Amino acid sequence: MPSPVPRHTDAGGDAMTGGSGTLRDAAVARLRTMIITGAFSPRERLTESRLIELLGVSRTTVRDTVQELVHEGLLTRDPYKGARVAELNADTVRQVAEARFPLELIGARRINEHRDTRAVAALWEAVDDLVDAQARSDPEDEYSAHLEFHRRIWLGAGNAFLMEFWPPIAHQISSHMVRIQQQTRVIDVDMHRRLLSAIERGTPYDVQAELRTHIVASADRLAESLSGTDGPED
Repeated sequence: MPSPVPRHTDAGGDAMTGGSGTLRDAAVARLRTMIITGAFSPRERLTESRLIELLGVSRTTVRDTVQELVHEGLLTRDPYKGARVAELNADTVRQVAEARFPLELIGARRINEHRDTRAVAALWEAVDDLVDAQARSDPEDEYSAHLEFHRRIWLGAGNAFLMEFWPPIAHQISSHMVRIQQQTRVIDVDMHRRLLSAIERGTPYDVQAELRTHIVASADRLAESLSGTDGPED
């Protein structure tokens, strides 16, 4: 069982984790990391009392933490039973990829066509952050750097309306990457470098082909790995 966060209790009853950020931020980061690294099984139930003990924080902070990770797609709510670790199924993985590909392609193509050096530099920075996180064996930072890489592709479209679709897609990416990180332990940096190289100096066809491989082919592989594990809903 994962060990609780070291406790330094404040006047309000929450355990202080030290460092920067709020108690809620620290609890969210702690629980997110445990989910990413496979501390819990898919659909495992996480009651409030268990999370209070595990995270060393108050019931209010636990509820806020669960709400944030439900919003991110890493947890689901089970009425009267608490939260559960989100479970993927093959059909959902493929459907998300089908919806995500043409939307992300808008940003990738615009950066490519306009030779947007500022956007490209920001993407390389995200790749560097991903490499650094892997070198430090920090799954939380690896997870964050990966999401930031793709968010910056979407931002490259310069389309505020398009960004309205980013949050739900990001939540699904989160769930997918959790399973990939659990299976392989690392995100494929070379795949991200190939995509970014195509965006930076490739043809529009190169961009489309690399992004399709990145999103659709990767989703197909993940779906295949899930096809034998989908269980009945309860």
